[in-house]
Amino acid sequence: MKRWLPLSAVLFCGLFGPVEVAHSEPVSEEFNLERHLKRSLKESIREGLLHHNLREHLRPYDKKGVFVIGRESTTDAHDITLTYRQRESYLRRRWRATPSGQEAVFIRQFKLTHDGDHAFVDLETTLHFFGGVRTERTRHKVRVDGRSSRVIHTRIWPTHETLSGLTTVYNEAHWDSVDEAAFKLILSPNTSWQMLFQTMLTAHWYPLLFEYLKDTSAARPKDPEVWKALAAIAYLCGDMQLVKRAIKKARRLNPEITLPMALK
Repeated sequence: MKRWLPLSAVLFCGLFGPVEVAHSEPVSEEFNLERHLKRSLKESIREGLLHHNLREHLRPYDKKGVFVIGRESTTDAHDITLTYRQRESYLRRRWRATPSGQEAVFIRQFKLTHDGDHAFVDLETTLHFFGGVRTERTRHKVRVDGRSSRVIHTRIWPTHETLSGLTTVYNEAHWDSVDEAAFKLILSPNTSWQMLFQTMLTAHWYPLLFEYLKDTSAARPKDPEVWKALAAIAYLCGDMQLVKRAIKKARRLNPEITLPMALK
């Protein structure tokens, strides 16, 4: 039976001499899966961070999946767990502003492992933006079904951040330091709610801070700054209904109050 070469191969032969047509071995399933996940996850990251394209960013994720935002690679009491819908709402607010066009993203240390019907992908993402750089690690648990896949669990934690020339390394020493500062303020009888808010925010004590500010808003219902702070931490914790109520309350108490883009 005759074998026909594609036109591109014929042209190549005419320009560079004879071409040997080799029969390649079938590509392994593992190699195909790795290539597929690399492509889909990298496209997801770039579409989100560079273009704020929420639909394309969330394409690889299962709508019943969860996102865990933590301080480190291991679980602790400061983790925030978001549903797909909560993560979607969070990013929709976060990406309201149009990208400046000066952003650049680098994806490194892609590692794939297997366990039965699931694959695990670890990677590092570095985002360069106007005024800073942020690096974070991500661990995905992926359900694999033949040649299709869906991310069902994602854990995200920061490793480095540079803002206005000041660099923070999010390692064990850093967390020990900010935890100690937060404990000292909690035990101090003269600590203001503003100081506690800022210190606990720096320490990423988000769940505890959320409860603290709900109590503070009940104790100081006429303070618009308390409601603004409650809206901010409710946003981080994925309670978008409370975000709306707290913003409405803050604006009612102070129509001139300034709000970040994500809370407007």
